[in-house]
Amino acid sequence: MRNKGIGLLLAAVMVISLAACSGQKAEENASSEEPKQEASVEEPKQEASEDSESLEEAAVEGETMFLTIANAAQDGDSLDSAQDYFIAELSKATGGKITGSVSPNSQLGSHSDYIGSLQMGSIQVAEATAAVLSTVAPKFSIFDLPYVAPNNAQAVYELLEGEAGEILNQDLIENANVRVIGWMCRTPRHVYSAKGPIEGLDDWKNLKIRTMESSAMISAMELLGAKATPIATAERYLALQTGVVDAAENNVAEIYNCKEFEVTSYLSKTGHLCAPNVLIVGEDWFQSLSPEYQELVLKIGKEAGKVATDIETSKEEEYESLLVSEGGMMVNEVEDTAPFQEALAPLYEEYKDVVGEDLLKLFQGGK
Repeated sequence: MRNKGIGLLLAAVMVISLAACSGQKAEENASSEEPKQEASVEEPKQEASEDSESLEEAAVEGETMFLTIANAAQDGDSLDSAQDYFIAELSKATGGKITGSVSPNSQLGSHSDYIGSLQMGSIQVAEATAAVLSTVAPKFSIFDLPYVAPNNAQAVYELLEGEAGEILNQDLIENANVRVIGWMCRTPRHVYSAKGPIEGLDDWKNLKIRTMESSAMISAMELLGAKATPIATAERYLALQTGVVDAAENNVAEIYNCKEFEVTSYLSKTGHLCAPNVLIVGEDWFQSLSPEYQELVLKIGKEAGKVATDIETSKEEEYESLLVSEGGMMVNEVEDTAPFQEALAPLYEEYKDVVGEDLLKLFQGGK
């Protein structure tokens, strides 16, 4: 079912200089020898209902199709595991009519590439960061405003399963012709650095920090006094290793799985963002499906998002512990983030009209 990276025509014409995270030490010829941290979670048990049984019976009669599925995460990461779950359950629900292959490690390009590929129909399913989606759907910028979202992955997931998620999804469909089918909420993002810890506002000054490809995130870092550089996921390790940047910001699972503790020493728990990666499909492809297939894609996509979110939250403490025990990282809690939020006040005002006051109120009410 998986056949990762083999036989995919699109993978043959896309040469990625560095595979996400695991390819960062190719010059030492060692990446293939590094042990992989497998994340696992018990798959949610689905109660069979008369409606779902009828839906699956109808879907079995549908057309046969093979899905090309892309992500930029490591093989075994929660995002990759969620996509494995998605295609396995979709195949089971359709009696094998729908099958597919998941290609991790940026084999099919970067998050930005996935949007165009979904629009063209060369891939059918992908994951992308909210930061990248904000470049085509402005309301997704809300995830790049530090300290606006709840500082808890499960709380963000619950928020997105309601009206807030509907607003964001509609914005993505209207602006990019791409649809959300699952919210994969990651744990809070912190700053990790080779230069030193973040303890107060002065520690941000002149810090060369890698950010996601988001104008809001770049502005946020600059307001804090840092020098922001947007760098693709696949190039992040090398940028840290070579000193192109001093620091980056991410969740503890990603820092560990990408082995970036090898090129940084300090983890400062700023908890400035808690954003999802999003399971997305092309809207044209989705609308081409039968009603039964559409319903299954939405149902199983939602389940896959919960699978990823549960993996993330269940392993957060373990990953932080591994960063200390295996990576030798020094961890500090940032007790007072009020000065950071005061420095960011102009950003909140600037983006109030971009994200919309209705969405902003929903986020602030969910904290």
